[in-house]
Amino acid sequence: MCAEGEGPPPPELVAYFNLTQYRIPPRTGGQEMQVAGSLERMTAAANVYYAWKDFIGSSHKVKWQSENPDSWKICKRVMELRENG
Repeated sequence: MCAEGEGPPPPELVAYFNLTQYRIPPRTGGQEMQVAGSLERMTAAANVYYAWKDFIGSSHKVKWQSENPDSWKICKRVMELRENG
């Protein structure tokens, strides 16, 4: 929903934005000081956000799908989750 401008970003995405824009990690210290799995969840949230945003912004969906097979896998999963909960 956030990628569609219809909701706030999840905490993992906020943390990703803060890390990439301001170089502020979720916790002080380096990578080893972060909560286990948090960096992976941040990366996953960003991957979903950017893939979905790119997909919905594409005017040629079929062409986009063939040119972005990894992102298309993410988008298909998003659609499945929306459909099945």
